[in-house]
Amino acid sequence: MQPIPGFTLTQSYLDTIIGRSDISPIQKRNTYTQYANALMSLATQEINPEISRQTLQQNTILLITPQGSGSGILATSDGFFLTSYHTLEESLPKFLSDTKLKINKKNQLDFMNSNLPYLIIDQNNNYFPLDTSFLLVDKNHDLALCKAMIPNFTTPLTYNLSNRPVQIDELLTLYGMKPTLQQRTAKITTTTSPHISSCSSYPILNSFQAQGHVEQGYSGGPIVDQAGSLHGLISGYIPTQTKQRTIVGIPSIYLTYLLGKASLYFEQKAKRKS
Repeated sequence: MQPIPGFTLTQSYLDTIIGRSDISPIQKRNTYTQYANALMSLATQEINPEISRQTLQQNTILLITPQGSGSGILATSDGFFLTSYHTLEESLPKFLSDTKLKINKKNQLDFMNSNLPYLIIDQNNNYFPLDTSFLLVDKNHDLALCKAMIPNFTTPLTYNLSNRPVQIDELLTLYGMKPTLQQRTAKITTTTSPHISSCSSYPILNSFQAQGHVEQGYSGGPIVDQAGSLHGLISGYIPTQTKQRTIVGIPSIYLTYLLGKASLYFEQKAKRKS
């Protein structure tokens, strides 16, 4: 494996791995409680609209796997991020294998090295490998919650989820990393229907359509409404012969459900005695 440019492996990165088995039960419970609180806070908080808009723009990330690339949006300061499920679908065997792996001091370096092809890149060109010991998905809505290895405190990022129905003719801002940040506009044309996007082989339930310009690599990027809130994620587009494409978007309410499910998962793990 070629070294990642500008990346140096340190113990602080290894300490971020969720699936480690060599830390005390008290440390685990404290960490899981922090994760649960941060993810639930993101799903319910109310932030100044301009701060929310800036945070969403600045924290759109590029996701890279051996099978390809996509976009995503960070959820917490220590690396939880939301993206499209289909961007990770071909990598699913890696995640399924590693979520069952008990990672300890003897094998954590091997685990880390095997993860170097799976990474995110932020807008400051920082590289962070994925922690493939954790993955939570909602396949029906083409959503995934993952975690990159970012040594930092566990706090929610400062943006809002709109959690309201989308409206016909509503104007949107789209962000995608290709490989630098791209910004586009779109207008909603259809609400709440199952659609098959350019990247999925199955209908995406309860998705909406918007007219605008997107390209391959935008999948998982944030859709922002005029109030500066996260209105959904880009799932893909329905191919046409023009640059103005029919975009398939996933409403933010399903992101909220996924964050709530993750919060409950970590809350339950925090209550276990071992």
